[in-house]
Amino acid sequence: MGLVKRSPWRWLIPLGVLAMSVLASLACLASSRELGGFNVRESFTLNPGERRDGDKVIVANSINLMPGSQVDGSATLIGNQVALDATVSSDAVVIAKNLDLGGAANVAGDLVLCVDNLNQNAGARIGGEVRYECNESGKTSVAKVAENGLGGWQDSFSVRLGSLIVGALFFGGLSALAVAILPRHLIYVSRSIRHSPAVTGGVGCLTILVAIGLSIVYVLSLLLVLPLALLPFVMVAWLVLGLASLFGWLALAEPTGRLLFRVLNLDAQPPLITAAIGGVTLALLVRIWTLFWMTGWITMLATVILGSIGLGAVVLTRLGTQPYPQKAKTGAA
Repeated sequence: MGLVKRSPWRWLIPLGVLAMSVLASLACLASSRELGGFNVRESFTLNPGERRDGDKVIVANSINLMPGSQVDGSATLIGNQVALDATVSSDAVVIAKNLDLGGAANVAGDLVLCVDNLNQNAGARIGGEVRYECNESGKTSVAKVAENGLGGWQDSFSVRLGSLIVGALFFGGLSALAVAILPRHLIYVSRSIRHSPAVTGGVGCLTILVAIGLSIVYVLSLLLVLPLALLPFVMVAWLVLGLASLFGWLALAEPTGRLLFRVLNLDAQPPLITAAIGGVTLALLVRIWTLFWMTGWITMLATVILGSIGLGAVVLTRLGTQPYPQKAKTGAA
């Protein structure tokens, strides 16, 4: 009996998963430091002569931006005790219990405040306007914290990278779970995609357009003072459409994994592993373009095309309960 020749790349799968997990952890850790403009700690001090480039979101119990320090961008400061005595080249947002606005403070843009107590030195310079954005009670608003911190979060490359990797790993795990629970349904849907991608894509696109059109008609009907009794049905219909779209994406994972193994000349793996690796690969290939603003349209285009193909396959197979086309009944899985 001859020896079975194994691919030299057989260790690529476990090492790849491990590497992505480590990268996700490092990216999430980096997002909480200073790399991405988002800082979370017990206390934060920007010493004289120090400079931070880019928009900064700082969350700490005590924040002290000392005289002679500078933030070259906007600054969002969220804490209990905040001392702002630095130069900020754009807008500054402060959400705190106590704010000390020192004489060396120089905010080039607007100063947006949501504070309980303000101690402002006469020498503080504000280039724009001072706005107070608090809830009716005058206390710090959690909604304002989320709203003002979102801009800095979106601008952080390390957070986007961490979100990309964690999301890909999550989708890979979800794909494996779907294969374990609904293997036959996923086979029908994936076969339909493989045999008739143009048809499934057209049906999926038409389904989305019909759903959007009916929703617009319903919204317009509200202007005619028609009853709101149909609102729960509209919400349920969109929920079902969303779940069907997700099911179509999950059906793409296992074929993607098999294609990856074939391209890399790897040994065939069980369906769960194939779906997991395929799901991670598919998510990375689609969403990796969001890391850079100039390529974000590729992710949108790929999402529309692949999402329409997957949704159309789910519709044509009646949620994966029967094959489409019918000749796929006797075809290879």
